[in-house]
Parts: sequence; structure tokens; C-alpha cells
Amino acid sequence: MTDMIMTDPVKRAVVWISEELRETPKKSLTVLLDEAAARFNLGPQDWSFLRRFFEQNDIQEQKSS
Repeated sequence: MTDMIMTDPVKRAVVWISEELRETPKKSLTVLLDEAAARFNLGPQDWSFLRRFFEQNDIQEQKSS
């Protein structure tokens, strides 16, 4: 797997999704990813990157708990 450079729209999506998850933790990540893709004009690769990013961060948080 190659590293992906976070473009400005992807960075904004990370911030937005993070805020949404803090406000509504039970909200589906898939729904948030779809909303972020529409809001920030993200492509399929961006969507996949964001899914991996949030899933890996969730796993890291669970391990440290």
C-alpha cells in the first residue's frame, strides 16, 4: 500500500468527520464518509483512504483503552 498525501479537501473532511463523530458517536462512519465525499468533492480513492484512516484510528484508541 502506498502512502497518500492528504490534500486540502481530505484534511477538511478529516476535521469535519472527527467533529461529527464527537457530536454524534453512534452515527455510521459510512454515512459520514458519503456526506464528506459530497461536501468536499472527494473521489473513490479519497473515500477509501478516509475509511482506512478512521478505522485504524479507532483500532488504536481501542488498544490504548
